[in-house]
Amino acid sequence: MSCQVFRTNTPRPFLQSLVFLLSVLSVSLCKASENPRPPVDFRSEIYPILERTCHECHGPEVQRAQLRLDGPGAVFAERPSGPVIVPGDPGSSSIYLRVAGLNGLEPMPFGSRLEDSEVEQIRTWIEEGADWPNDVGVASGEITSHWAFTAPIR
Repeated sequence: MSCQVFRTNTPRPFLQSLVFLLSVLSVSLCKASENPRPPVDFRSEIYPILERTCHECHGPEVQRAQLRLDGPGAVFAERPSGPVIVPGDPGSSSIYLRVAGLNGLEPMPFGSRLEDSEVEQIRTWIEEGADWPNDVGVASGEITSHWAFTAPIR
């Protein structure tokens, strides 16, 4: 008497599940390795750049081009010249276009450029949604005029 072993061409359900699980795991690991950097921290990475390089011309004392970059109220407000920041879209955000010197625009700040790493941080921050915590900077962002342009009151 002989034993016959029946072989089929279909893998066992366990092997199918294992192959599926390994493929899902490998795709997940690939996705995780694509973006190993944590999200940009506005408070410690972006605001210090703005404070150091932008507030002299676009801050509480002076607002060249009627632009303030010291609080979310002014940065995210509608402007006739277009949005300063479009969360998720650096290519439509004038602040990124200016600091990167794109579209034929002179790079800001005038006289000195930001480091490439700082421009990249701003681009990444905008791409990630441009989160600006309410407790950082000024709340209103009201444009003020220099005292010399205010009519005297008698």
